[in-house]
Amino acid sequence: PRTTAGARDGGAGSLQTKTGTPIVAATNPSSLTAVMQASSSRQGVAFGFLFSNVTLNKTVVNPFPNDSFHLAVTDSNGNVQGSADTTPGGTSATTGSTTIIGNVAGAPVTLSEKGASGNVGNYTPSWSCSNSVSGTSGTLPSGNAGTSAQVTLDPGADVTCTITNTATATPS
Repeated sequence: PRTTAGARDGGAGSLQTKTGTPIVAATNPSSLTAVMQASSSRQGVAFGFLFSNVTLNKTVVNPFPNDSFHLAVTDSNGNVQGSADTTPGGTSATTGSTTIIGNVAGAPVTLSEKGASGNVGNYTPSWSCSNSVSGTSGTLPSGNAGTSAQVTLDPGADVTCTITNTATATPS
């Protein structure tokens, strides 16, 4: 018995073919072909998709009583895929793990925060990000990246970012 499968990568013109038990990967697939030759044994085809995940966390150190923050994970089309809010005077929030289904390979995802109430200017932001999946890449924000950062995720990436805002003055 022989099973052959191949994927054409984004119109690049090259068809990658495997025989046996193939695992075919493409970052921007435009087609998938599977050929099973008749035999007396059973054959089958299975498809799997690899998505990226992003978690955006918020930590507030010494918050002012009425200040609250809004977090958002936005895809390349401007659609909010995950969001969360701190409560007024609250110290944390999380979007939870947000699955990103990109329509174009390498399309950026925007991670952002804004003041829902109060004054974001009362705080110094610090970003800390990590990717728990080895073999995937992408530039991740760090340090004082401001209130918004774009990240490009490889398929399968699992990125967690935490924005820590520290009050620049002591709340009264």
